[in-house]
Amino acid sequence: MNSWMTPSLLLGQERTVLRFNRLQLLSEGWHWLVMFGVFALIMAYVVLMYRRDSQDLSRGVRWSLVVLRVSAFTAILFFFLDLERGVERKLVIDSRVAILVDVSQSMARQDPDPTTGATGLTRIGLVVEALADSEFLRDLRQQHAVSIYRFGSTAIPELLTSLPKEQQASVGSSDDEIKKLAVVEGRAKTTAYVGFGLLTLTLFSGIVYLLFGRNVKQGEGASWALLVAMVAAIAAVVVLAVASLRVPHTNVLALMGWLPTPKIDAADDENLNEETETKRVVYWDVDKWSLELNPQANETRLGDAIKAIVQKERGGPFAGIIILTDGGSNAGSSLDVAATTAQDARIRLFPVGIGSTFQPRDVRAVDLEAPQRVYPGDSFRLKAYVQAFGLDGRNLDVNLFVRPENDDNAEPVLVDTRAVEIVGDATTVPIEFETDPPEGGKWIYILEITPPAGVQVKQTGEDDEKGETRYRRFAHVEVVLDESKVLLIAGGATREYRFLRNALHRDSDVSLHVLLQTAEPGTAQEGDELYLDFPDDPEKFFDFDCIIAFDVDWLAFTESDIRLLERWVAEKAGGLIVVTGPVFTPEWSRMGRGSDPRVDLLKGLYPVQFIGEGSAVLTVGKVGGNVPWPLQFTRDGLTAKFLWLKDDAISSEEAWAEFDGVFGYFAVRDSKQGAAVYARFSDPDETSLDNRLPIYLAGQFYGSGRVFFQASGEMWRLRALDPEYFAQYYTKLIRWVSQGRLLRDSSRGVLLVDKERCFVGDIVTVSSVLTDAQFRPLNDETVEGQLVSPDGSRTALTLRALKDSSREGEYQTQFTVTTNGDYQIELAPPESRLEELLTVDIIVSSSKAETQDPLLNEAELEMLATRTSGRYFANGLPETGSAGDANLVSTIAPNDQETVMSGSPDRRFKEMLMGWLMALLVGVLSMEWLIRRLSKLA
Repeated sequence: MNSWMTPSLLLGQERTVLRFNRLQLLSEGWHWLVMFGVFALIMAYVVLMYRRDSQDLSRGVRWSLVVLRVSAFTAILFFFLDLERGVERKLVIDSRVAILVDVSQSMARQDPDPTTGATGLTRIGLVVEALADSEFLRDLRQQHAVSIYRFGSTAIPELLTSLPKEQQASVGSSDDEIKKLAVVEGRAKTTAYVGFGLLTLTLFSGIVYLLFGRNVKQGEGASWALLVAMVAAIAAVVVLAVASLRVPHTNVLALMGWLPTPKIDAADDENLNEETETKRVVYWDVDKWSLELNPQANETRLGDAIKAIVQKERGGPFAGIIILTDGGSNAGSSLDVAATTAQDARIRLFPVGIGSTFQPRDVRAVDLEAPQRVYPGDSFRLKAYVQAFGLDGRNLDVNLFVRPENDDNAEPVLVDTRAVEIVGDATTVPIEFETDPPEGGKWIYILEITPPAGVQVKQTGEDDEKGETRYRRFAHVEVVLDESKVLLIAGGATREYRFLRNALHRDSDVSLHVLLQTAEPGTAQEGDELYLDFPDDPEKFFDFDCIIAFDVDWLAFTESDIRLLERWVAEKAGGLIVVTGPVFTPEWSRMGRGSDPRVDLLKGLYPVQFIGEGSAVLTVGKVGGNVPWPLQFTRDGLTAKFLWLKDDAISSEEAWAEFDGVFGYFAVRDSKQGAAVYARFSDPDETSLDNRLPIYLAGQFYGSGRVFFQASGEMWRLRALDPEYFAQYYTKLIRWVSQGRLLRDSSRGVLLVDKERCFVGDIVTVSSVLTDAQFRPLNDETVEGQLVSPDGSRTALTLRALKDSSREGEYQTQFTVTTNGDYQIELAPPESRLEELLTVDIIVSSSKAETQDPLLNEAELEMLATRTSGRYFANGLPETGSAGDANLVSTIAPNDQETVMSGSPDRRFKEMLMGWLMALLVGVLSMEWLIRRLSKLA
């Protein structure tokens, strides 16, 4: 339990309670009837007995004996009822309020003023300003403990800070304790004076009786003095007992001032002050709030955030949820479901609208997507996104230009022009351009928007350092001239091998080299160069861009051959595609670690963990079958462009859905840490050791290169769907795994990123494999690079050596992209020349979900408030001290949870009570015996 959820004990809610324990056991009505009946019978017996035995005595003496006996009986009854003194404390768990702050990218928007069009703080800036001012939080803490969360693209909101309820200064103060104690002692002292007065009356009445009451002639009248003395004596004992029991830890004589009063230990008083002192709360400043509330999330999961808080706080002393958002929920649970969940839990929602419903007439270029590398002769597509406001039904001219990247003075050449009709408001329109690549080299494609004729659109953005405005976007494309040098190695002439060999042989951009292990000398095969043995010349081997291995008999090669292959991938950024099969793969993969160094090297290369020797699993997957099973693509697989059969994700997914599938697979234990699983074999009867579908496609970085795993050689079946799909699948795959070869700007190493296009808020992993000046693996602990942001600013980027890597010279780091635009990472290997600088570009876009409709969604926020009996506040946080309409703080009623706790019995009170009862009982019985003896009764 958090400290701010701990029950707090309030001094004003503590009281002393006197109770008869025996009465707590009388739970039935007849119990009370029996007790009162017995009491009445005993009292009647006492009165009748004394009326019979004391006929010859004066009435004063007779009633004195009755009073004494009744008092004795009453003391015994009091003892039987077991009077107890305790303290009841009211434990209060403070009312709680949660504040949810939207940190999605739409909160970075600056809303224009409806009158002037001027912009001020961003939406999140308004929230930061309100929270950093602390007046709002201080007022809220007067009645509630406060927890502040941020939410965005995750289903569970993240707790930022918890602030306890602010206790009143008077609560628990030592001055109030002293005043309260003084009142109790004053009352006890007054009671004691009454008791001593009764003792004086007892003494006087007793003397009167002794002087005159025993005289027979005067006895009848004077005998009443004895009754007065007995009643006064009993009353004095009772009154003094009450005075003493009011302050059981103080002597009555000390209370009267007749004995010295004990002093309170100063240390105890200090402890009391320390315990009652309110803990000081530190409020965050603007810089801290700005850091914690950075609007980077590419989705707004408001519904999920509400449900998570409701589930966490259900049943507790929860007063409500304050939601600071623009209402643009675009992922996760719907707001209708969230409202129902909160309504069922009786939790009120208080949305605060941050933003504006006013949108000036405007248009902007959101993004321009293009492949970073294309090949001559391969037409490619660029996809632009344009967003317009207040231009429903109007047409826009969208132009695409191109110019050389390294020639800023070159005049851009028009590639294409599109007329786009805007339908609706705040609509994002996708526009596709298809073009052929220019000559080899690096090019910049420029998207420009021409506003509608006759419409004055206010320019609200300035050019950045790279020349981009809200009407212009750039995309960098490299046309690769080098042909790909591919080596096919096959353990046998399978269909997959033959179809791919023929397809690559016809591709003019591929230099094909072939090693068929089962081929005899002189066998005719398509290819630019044929091998009968492993090409073990390092200089020639390192020229290969990609190697595709079809169920290779790796044990037929020497250890130096396998080490050469491993060096080529790790150091020379080679791309390796491994296709398993039922013949040779089971043979070497079942060998245990340490049994053969060749096997150890091979298992290190593969992105999967094999089922080792001695495993309880008897099968190695599924070979053949009667029914094909489609591939089940993972999220990584659906977003991997090199696996797309079409030009976009949706069309590609539809194409893969039409594919009948494959019949078999080679079973592996799991993927390696850091590897990506792209697709699984979808037969539900073929689950892996962890009860998941078997891995079919997977990939990983290995050093500076990439390795791709395919669990069977059946992609040739794509030809039945479309003859071009098979060649397209392998062409894209070859280019993807061999990307590192294109990024080798230096002979000293390679610089790679796990994603070349991403969204604001994404985490990018940067990897590098470096060598020293003698081309040996670099063994420095860290290397320093530079991150160049879209605005041209530079930030140091430290890459650290991978401790768990099997090779030296591998470095890695991560960073979070915070704004859209083009980033560049620069890394100079130690003691390198200027021309050996390593660079890699990253294109960052704003989330389309966040830019689709950036206006304040008041309708949804009002629905949340109405459904949960809360209240919606428009135009940001209202002033806490505003007059007239109720403000936010006063609208949220506290919901403290109170529990009455009984303290342990006061043992000192119990001991003193028993002492006084014993004194009363012994006194009245002794006095009764003495009077009876003097009156000569039996």
